[in-house]
Amino acid sequence: MSSAVSVCHVTSTAIGRHSDDIESGSEEQAGSELGDSSDSNDHVVEATIGRVEQREAHARIITLDVTNKHLKEVPKTLKNFRNIEFLYLTTNDIRTIPDDFFRYLPSLKWLDFRFNKLVKLPTAIGEHRQLRTLLLQGNKITHLPVELGNIPNLTGLNISQNPVDYPPKTVDRVL
Repeated sequence: MSSAVSVCHVTSTAIGRHSDDIESGSEEQAGSELGDSSDSNDHVVEATIGRVEQREAHARIITLDVTNKHLKEVPKTLKNFRNIEFLYLTTNDIRTIPDDFFRYLPSLKWLDFRFNKLVKLPTAIGEHRQLRTLLLQGNKITHLPVELGNIPNLTGLNISQNPVDYPPKTVDRVL
């Protein structure tokens, strides 16, 4: 096996590439341009994920970018993507993160949920061991779970533009 890092980069803006074009050992993009209808978006996102799932065994780093696709929920098929490390769900209409979301994505290091309609985070987030960066800017989160403090590798957290009232802003650190 080659020592080169395999990257499978899926974006919504890549056009005309098919799963048979993805080669192990190089950064490739797969996907198709997504339309404006949320029903067709769900179908295309799932189709894109399905194509990349076929190559997941060969990829070590997977990035999925479904930014600005009018998604109302986290695609259910993401739970089949255990190797995903970088996930961009920015500027959608997502209101909730499923309770089991973090359990199904154990390799996740970067999670970008900026500018959605999230109101809370699941407490199970505290069980994640790989997450390093969590971007939540521009949501409607009022309560941060204390379990955030249990994530050992979390070094980046952006909660700006959220009406957070717990923990209080006067709390600088927990001893």
